[in-house]
Amino acid sequence: MINNSIYKKILSLQKIPKQDNKKSRIFIDCYINNNHLLLMGFKHQKKISKSTIKILTNNFNNFLSKYDAKKIIVIVEGPHWNNHDSKKEIIKKYRESSVLALLAKKNNITIQSIEPSSDDLLEIALKKIKKPKYLATWILLNVLSSLLKKNKLHKNNQNSLINILNFLNKEFNLRQQSPNDLLVYFNKIIKHVSQQKNILPNTLDEITTHQYNKKVIAKIINPQLNNNVINNVATEINKIRDYLITERIIRLLKHRHIISVYGWNHVYCQQYAYKKSS
Repeated sequence: MINNSIYKKILSLQKIPKQDNKKSRIFIDCYINNNHLLLMGFKHQKKISKSTIKILTNNFNNFLSKYDAKKIIVIVEGPHWNNHDSKKEIIKKYRESSVLALLAKKNNITIQSIEPSSDDLLEIALKKIKKPKYLATWILLNVLSSLLKKNKLHKNNQNSLINILNFLNKEFNLRQQSPNDLLVYFNKIIKHVSQQKNILPNTLDEITTHQYNKKVIAKIINPQLNNNVINNVATEINKIRDYLITERIIRLLKHRHIISVYGWNHVYCQQYAYKKSS
C-alpha cells in the first residue's frame, strides 16, 4: 500500500528549479521518531573529490561522537550490502556512499542498502502510470541504454533481449506474436511520442549491427526533460524510487539514528517528506 502522505511530498525531477540544479550538495539534518537523520546529497563524481571525502568523514565522526555505534545505521546508495566485499569493490559499487561504508565497517556500525527492487518499482508504477505501453517502452529503452553504455550489445545479449521482450509482452498484455513483432511495435510507439525513426532494429538479426543513437535514446528516457511521455514515465519511476527510499528511512528511524549519502537529485526530491515528518 502506498503511503500518500509521503508520496505527495516527493518532488518531480522535472520541477527542480534551474538555479537549484547548479548546486553540488544538499544536507537534511532533522529528528524523526526521536531519532537523528543526517542525509547528505552530492552530485555524483567519477572520482570522489578530496573535499567530498573530508565533508563526509567529518560529518560521520561528528555523528559517531553523539551516539552509541550500536544505535546507528549507515544507509548506502546501491545494491544489497555484502560485508565481505573488498575496499576496491565497495568503492566501485557505492561511490560517495563508500566513504561512509568504510568508516562504518571500521567502527562496527550496521550498514544497510534499502534500494527498491525492480518488482517494488513495477508494482507501484502500474498503479501510477495510466498507459502501461509507455512504461513498457521505458523499460526496454532503459535496459538498452544500459547495455549500450557498457558496450555489451553483442550476440550473447540476444537471448537477454528476447527474454525482456517476452516479459514485457506477457506482463503488459501487448498481444504481439513474436520478438520481431515487438521490436516493430515499440519502434512505432517511439516514433509516435518522439518523432524519432528506427531507434530499435526491426528484427533480432539486426541487434548487433543496428546503428543505435545513444544520445537520442538518452534524451527519450531522461527523467529531467519534459519533451515526451517517456520522459514523464522516467520521472515517475524516479519519484517512486525516492518515495520507497524515504518511506523506508522514516520507518528505520523508529529504531536507530541514520546517517547516509545519496545522489544530489534524490535528496533534493525527498527533502520535504522528511521536513514534514520531523
